[in-house]
Amino acid sequence: MAKGKGMNTAIVVAIIGVIGTLLAALISSPWFGDLVKPSPVPTTEVPVTTGPTTEGATAVPTNTTLVFQEDFEDQTLNGISPTAGTWEIVKDKANYVYQVTANMPSQNVLAEAVFIPADFASGIIEFRLKFIQPGKVYLNFREQGGPGYYLLIDSAGQVALGYESPGANGWIEYAAINSQPFTIQTGTSYLIHIEARGEQMTISVDGNHVFSATDTRLIMGRLTFTATNGTVASFDDIKVWSFGP
Repeated sequence: MAKGKGMNTAIVVAIIGVIGTLLAALISSPWFGDLVKPSPVPTTEVPVTTGPTTEGATAVPTNTTLVFQEDFEDQTLNGISPTAGTWEIVKDKANYVYQVTANMPSQNVLAEAVFIPADFASGIIEFRLKFIQPGKVYLNFREQGGPGYYLLIDSAGQVALGYESPGANGWIEYAAINSQPFTIQTGTSYLIHIEARGEQMTISVDGNHVFSATDTRLIMGRLTFTATNGTVASFDDIKVWSFGP
């Protein structure tokens, strides 16, 4: 009986050894590694944007170059030169903005600020505008020491694109090329977007297309903001892109 028990023990030990060898071979095999490999966690692609990221912004084409940008957060005026009226950097809630008060007694140019680039031709101009007191604000572009194009934002309820030129009496005359009624509320910030590509010009507000217009008189000039007497308004997030070849 003792001899039989010894033989049984030897058999069990032998079987355990064989099983251990098989397990070691199985664990070391590439097939076992693939079997127990954890399933990959799916990744979420983050979209890449090439245009402005401001809320309500109109997409900017990829063939553009940002040539001017000012958000006034450093409380320093960069690339903008006020020539009439009262202009100051002030805090509006969490942001700093550039505020104009048109308090000149003249009935013509009441407040003006020139900003670079001075040779704007084909590209995109975008900025935020808020009326603090009702009035009229103009973005003048492709301006050449008198004649130029203008974009009018009137708090009375109008957006207009036109051509300005010196009149016979010395005052600037404004001739509308196209205009549309548009509700502008005092105290509300609007993202203004104008795209000028050669003779074609397109206007959008808060990402909504307002109208397009065509004119061939000017192709290049400086950029200015102007405001009519009594207007108090603020500008922010000013950007200018130029179109590539």
